[in-house]
Amino acid sequence: MSNDNQDKAFFAIMGSAPPRTDVRYIAIFSSGQQGSSGGDDSANAMSGASDNWKWSTNENPSETAAPPRTDVRYIAIFSSGQQGSSGGDDSANAMSGASDNWKWSTNENPSETRYVDSRSVAGKFYNDEILPRSKTLALTVWDAQFNHMASSGEKADTLEGYVNYLNSKVYWANIQGVVLVGSSRGGCLAMRLAKEIKVKAPSADFAVGSVDGVCKYTQSELGTRNSKIDNPIPAAPSSYKAYKTNLASEFSDKDHFCIFHLVGGQEVTGLALGVRAFTHETCSAETCALSNNGKDWYKQQWINLAHQTAGRDYSKASITIDPMVQHIKDCKTRFGWS
Repeated sequence: MSNDNQDKAFFAIMGSAPPRTDVRYIAIFSSGQQGSSGGDDSANAMSGASDNWKWSTNENPSETAAPPRTDVRYIAIFSSGQQGSSGGDDSANAMSGASDNWKWSTNENPSETRYVDSRSVAGKFYNDEILPRSKTLALTVWDAQFNHMASSGEKADTLEGYVNYLNSKVYWANIQGVVLVGSSRGGCLAMRLAKEIKVKAPSADFAVGSVDGVCKYTQSELGTRNSKIDNPIPAAPSSYKAYKTNLASEFSDKDHFCIFHLVGGQEVTGLALGVRAFTHETCSAETCALSNNGKDWYKQQWINLAHQTAGRDYSKASITIDPMVQHIKDCKTRFGWS
């Protein structure tokens, strides 16, 4: 099977397979075509597929046991960056806890155990129980399909899909707090998804974290434009720059937001395609903050790290993971979450 087909096909192994030398029988049960283009995820009485199976296998291979819908007070989502130029890779990520080569054990074999790396922000959030598990819908997203080259309409549809999924898991009136963390395209997803969820849960408070978050300036995504700020760290390469945006105009109800962005600014593709992080338009110093009613609602820290290093390298935890975990804890204290 080609790699392309592996990304599009889905196999489930029921129970533990016997050793290859012991196999005498093969039994395969197949669903019908999934939609006109193969994109749906429908239940099937022959294969045993359940409705909406793709969320828990392709987009979210490591959903934890969720509390009852009536008990959920907090939502926490940790996202990897884009998986390759077309979203097809399966790379490790220090925010979501994804491991290298995870797609084999999720697309082709969804019943195989997947592990969130305990060193990651997602792993520390869950293991340290920063928010009570009995009240928190905690998710990691390892291939968000929120890709840079997608059209503005496709991105809007993806955001709507995430909100629709959450519609089935929570009662919005009960939600007190939302944690959204991601790197690269996952960082842009965290920022934009916060705005979408805020519409559904207007009284909720938000802890948002982005590591070298990348939004597409040619679509004015998150207000980005073709004007840059150089990374102000003296030792940073002169090529490290970030696209300006006015985040103060992107977020209303600032008293409900607690946002932290780590910015490197390396061009992501290495091909001079202009794919790089965003920065608030006045953040030309190494540290920067925006305040409202005497409280910082947005903090930014420039870092001298290559793009993939910032999102994936656990040896840089003191620069990326540890500050992000502390940010979540600080937001928890500020908002009085318990």
